[in-house]
Formats: sequence, structure tokens, C-alpha cells
Amino acid sequence: MKNRQNLVTELYQGLQALVDAAFPKVCSACGANYQNLEEFLRGTHSTLSSSGLKEAEEGQNYPAVELYRTCHCGATMLEFFRDRRDDSKTGILVRAKFAQLLDLLRDTGLSVATVRAELILLLRGGQSEIFNLLGLDIDIRP
Repeated sequence: MKNRQNLVTELYQGLQALVDAAFPKVCSACGANYQNLEEFLRGTHSTLSSSGLKEAEEGQNYPAVELYRTCHCGATMLEFFRDRRDDSKTGILVRAKFAQLLDLLRDTGLSVATVRAELILLLRGGQSEIFNLLGLDIDIRP
């Protein structure tokens, strides 16, 4: 098995790459640059008429939500969240990075299903008690 510190470093970097895949987001009107989702939510505000959340147009074969935000310059910006495989170049890269992380953690003795579930937990802002017990104390929350 790899040195624990090297494993932690590689794991952290890979997880951070997955979290950051959708950003930066740049306002087309003023050029404001939002490096991550947290900056995007803090640096913009919901539209005046609603929360800014909208179910995606009908005809989609998968659940999707659109998040409309207003930039400080007044321009409307959109982030699209969906429960569907992303076949874009970025989506393919994200899946490849996730697969690399699974391979990296294969030597820990955990099942692939457990490693997958723990990686997803980390990506959603949680902490993995299982990884912590292995000495892989990783926190990717902003």
C-alpha cells in the first residue's frame, strides 16, 4: 500500500478536482469570476420573484433543477444541476478522476462499493469515519 500521507494527498487532490469541475463560472455581462459554488452563492443573490430554483423543462428523461442567480451587476446567471450522466468532455474527465480514486483506494481492503459510497459522502461535504479509521483524515469542505 502507498505511504499514507501520499495516499491522503492524492485522494484530497482528486476529490477537490471533482468538486471544482463545474467552476469557475464567469458572468458574461461584467466578467465577475466565481471560483466555486460557495463563491457563486455568496456573490450573487436569488432572483427578485422567487428562490431562483426551477424544475428543468419538461421532456427531460431525468430529474434536473435550474438555479437562477443575479450577479452583482444585475445579470442573471444559471447553474444547472441534474441527475444524469454528463457526457461532455468535463463529465468524462470527472468520471475518469473518480475511477482513479477508486483504484487508488483499492489497496485499503475496503470493497469497491464502500469506497464509492465514502467518496460520494466526501463530495457531498460529509466526513468519512471509515477513511478516518484508516488514517486518511480528509476534509474537503470549504
